[in-house]
Amino acid sequence: MEKLDLKKYVFIFVFIVSYLSLYSETTEDDRSYFIFDSESFVNFWPIEDAEGNWPNNQEPSFDHSTKVLVTGQYGSYGWLYEEGIDLSNYKYLVAELEEAQTCGGQFRIYGNADFWSPSAGYNFEGGTQIVVDLNNIKYTEGDLNGEALDASSIYRIAFWSYGGCPIKIKDVYLTNSEEYKPAIQYPTLEMKVAGVDRIMEYYVPDDLPDNRPLILLFHGMGMWYKGMIESSKHALVADTAKYVVVAPNGIDGSWDVGGGNDVQFVSDIIEKMHEMFNIDKNRVYATGFSWGGNFSYRLAKDLSDKIAAISGIMGHSWGPNINNGQEFIGDCSHPMPVLQFTGYYDDVYKMEYVQPILDKWIEFNECSTDENDITFINPYPSGASGSDITIWKNDVTGVEVAWIKSPHGHSIPADEQGVLASKEIWKFCSRYSLDKLKENSANIIENSNAVDLYVVSKEVYTLLGENISSSDLNRHGLFIIKKTMSDKSVEFEKVLIR
Repeated sequence: MEKLDLKKYVFIFVFIVSYLSLYSETTEDDRSYFIFDSESFVNFWPIEDAEGNWPNNQEPSFDHSTKVLVTGQYGSYGWLYEEGIDLSNYKYLVAELEEAQTCGGQFRIYGNADFWSPSAGYNFEGGTQIVVDLNNIKYTEGDLNGEALDASSIYRIAFWSYGGCPIKIKDVYLTNSEEYKPAIQYPTLEMKVAGVDRIMEYYVPDDLPDNRPLILLFHGMGMWYKGMIESSKHALVADTAKYVVVAPNGIDGSWDVGGGNDVQFVSDIIEKMHEMFNIDKNRVYATGFSWGGNFSYRLAKDLSDKIAAISGIMGHSWGPNINNGQEFIGDCSHPMPVLQFTGYYDDVYKMEYVQPILDKWIEFNECSTDENDITFINPYPSGASGSDITIWKNDVTGVEVAWIKSPHGHSIPADEQGVLASKEIWKFCSRYSLDKLKENSANIIENSNAVDLYVVSKEVYTLLGENISSSDLNRHGLFIIKKTMSDKSVEFEKVLIR
């Protein structure tokens, strides 16, 4: 009988025990890097000036006993690792809140100790948990935008917000548990625009028929495309409604609201989605959060030949003087349906800024401002608490400007029992088609740049000469619109109502 080699088996046993010991250490949730005491968890920005004053009088604060954080404006609070830390033995970094925040909160990771260096930013939106895949961290701003951030060399981890409201932190920890693996992996697509590599994430529901709509979803300032489809719950709505949703990535976490190459990027996306999925190019809708909402309004001006309707989520166009609503409609080529979301507690895009902007689109779309014609529903949707909708309508073209106000701060409304922005956007936008809007807008286009000429009154006639009230126009068919202009001239327009 062969003699048993005890040394060999002892070595194997020790190796297995050591391996299992090492593995068990990295599978336990680890909170050792995230201590919430006054020395470890500190304010990075803003800082006091020489006289001890805080910018905009927003002094940051953190209650170490309750873990309630209030940053200053565009402020950041977190942990600094001067020598860097190696988190590559873990799969996921998890940040959890006690409840949804309303101030544009983000969780940021830095590959450099310099606070002003680029970071990888993750948005809480209306949720309470962020899961960072440590094997796939990407910078979301600066010259490194889109490039990999090495999990073995992390120097700063922080919470960031627009400031002025509480962020109730629950926990931050590392884990290898597979329960944190994302349920849906959205495909990405890259393209080159004006010599620059651009990227987007998209979602296509199963069994998508031909000729279905496209919704373009733009992220806010300092954010990126990853997570936008998930946090806005557009996939949930698209599964039933059968549309394609695309979340493009801006440059340096921003959008060029002056037009430029970002507009060309969007135009190229539309053509690519038509090529890949045969989307209906007459039913392309633009929406965005915060600065992305601003960009959506810009597309209504600079890409109206391809955009049928827009929606701003806690974001809208900025004019030369926003308080007076001096925003230029520009060369919008057709009546433009507009849906605006505003949070009662939004300190970034404040409530008082919105009406002057919407007034410009109400005027452009020739919606009635008679109080008897304006629809106001409270609560909206039915059964919701603290939210309402106001609708201005052009009864001839059917074009509406709608404003949903809800009890949110600067975040995307994603309450399936209340205001679910993705659902409301689909309900509003899907009624409009570019070809139909252009059919009904010949006179509007012709007079859109006429400063002194405007419509004084309208009369609606059937082809048999029957005069009917435009407010009672609820039938289908071909009608004649008689318009009396401010210079006493009379114009006639044929309108097909379907």
